[in-house]
Amino acid sequence: MNYTITQAIKKLSNHSTTDDYFNLCRLIRDGIIHTCFDVYGVAVAVVEETNKPLPNKEVIGIRFLNESDNLMVTPNRCYKNAICDLILDKIDKVDIPLVRDSISNKYDYVLLKGVKTDNIHLITTQLKDWHIIVENPVNLSEDTYTQRQTTVRDLERFNIFASFTLTKLSLLISKQSLDTYLDTLNVNKTKKKTVSDSYVEAKKLVEDLSNKCWQADSNQILTKSLIAEKIKDKLKGSKYEYELPQRLTSLEKKWIAPRPETFKERKGKPCGEEKTQGIILLNRILELDDQN
Repeated sequence: MNYTITQAIKKLSNHSTTDDYFNLCRLIRDGIIHTCFDVYGVAVAVVEETNKPLPNKEVIGIRFLNESDNLMVTPNRCYKNAICDLILDKIDKVDIPLVRDSISNKYDYVLLKGVKTDNIHLITTQLKDWHIIVENPVNLSEDTYTQRQTTVRDLERFNIFASFTLTKLSLLISKQSLDTYLDTLNVNKTKKKTVSDSYVEAKKLVEDLSNKCWQADSNQILTKSLIAEKIKDKLKGSKYEYELPQRLTSLEKKWIAPRPETFKERKGKPCGEEKTQGIILLNRILELDDQN
């Protein structure tokens, strides 16, 4: 079951802060969401998929739909702007004869009007069980035919015209395309939230640990690089390990809290003995943190 425009807008409104109608049109133009509609009780010309203009497209056959027959079709991409104008109420109807079977996606169709039993004497050969080969008559008054493939323009000589009027009420939004788009949004939203929360928690933890280290450093023997190294070792194997910067210098510069202003920054690098004392101090502080 596909969605009406109203149903599609309601679903989009839960995932967008922009104008829902303009957002829907943008997604249609980008080919992310597809439109479709039902045709029934008409005739459709099966045409080859070519870049030829509509009047020059070659007809492979004609399929007739009874009043009870339905065919779900999707408009050709050249009608995207017209469909968007329809959605935005810039127009109240649009003629869309060139479509594709939205179920099998196998055939291109031209929707026809004016097809009656008294003007289909050009049909000569049945193909398979549902559509018909059309040959092009050289002269309407003679029973002679040429082998040139019939075009959509040729059908007009028999008062058969390529035409189908679509309104906003009969336009549908493909359920599959809209649901797929919304599922993607939900997955991305979940991933973003999880990563963001974990990242914030990891950064806050590093800041708190480094502040504890500074507060315990009464002899001013610690450095940011040493604190960064020991905290990274501490968090190895934890759920925050992959949130930390890979480079130790980035962790030191962007994550480790600065030395408190009340603590005078020492001049020069600590000697070997002071570094050893600093490591012992850090290990003790971080072990105490594990016990809290």
